[in-house]
Amino acid sequence: MVTKELLSKKLDLQESWIHLVDTMMPIFKSYFIKKNAKSDFLLYKKAKERIIANNIILRTDTYDDCFYTINVFSTTGDLEALEITLIQKSVDEIDLETIRYESFGTQGIFPLSKADGFPISDDYIIYTLGSDIKGAVVYCMASFKKEELDVPYVVYIKNSDGSTCRSVISNDILKKLEL
Repeated sequence: MVTKELLSKKLDLQESWIHLVDTMMPIFKSYFIKKNAKSDFLLYKKAKERIIANNIILRTDTYDDCFYTINVFSTTGDLEALEITLIQKSVDEIDLETIRYESFGTQGIFPLSKADGFPISDDYIIYTLGSDIKGAVVYCMASFKKEELDVPYVVYIKNSDGSTCRSVISNDILKKLEL
């Protein structure tokens, strides 16, 4: 069984980050994988705070050939059922266009907030949904591969300047990490 402690030990190895990066250009695959893996690994290692949290999928949607999820995790321990229910009510009111606009990919490290603690874009709605619940972080993802959205864990990173970012650990990545 995969534990957060075991996953944390794997993430302390630079070669593990090869499985977490995006490969946008197949022709340059090995170059980009190594370059992105190294920069993501260094960001992870230099982080002021690193947390591996349980991911909860609150909503799934499909548009054309793309799949979307809205997720939540906590930086302060597990969320209580009532807290999840409160966030879920807000998530249910979000229209698909907003989800499509605010979604990022699944591989690599993606920003969550700027140094001032506000969302990465002033007009983002989804990233503010859990802000009234201590430690709750709501975010959305998009992928052309549905299995990439099957995410049991999130790596939360708080940088020394106060900005935050996340990387997701899908079941597929766990297999590649031999966990």
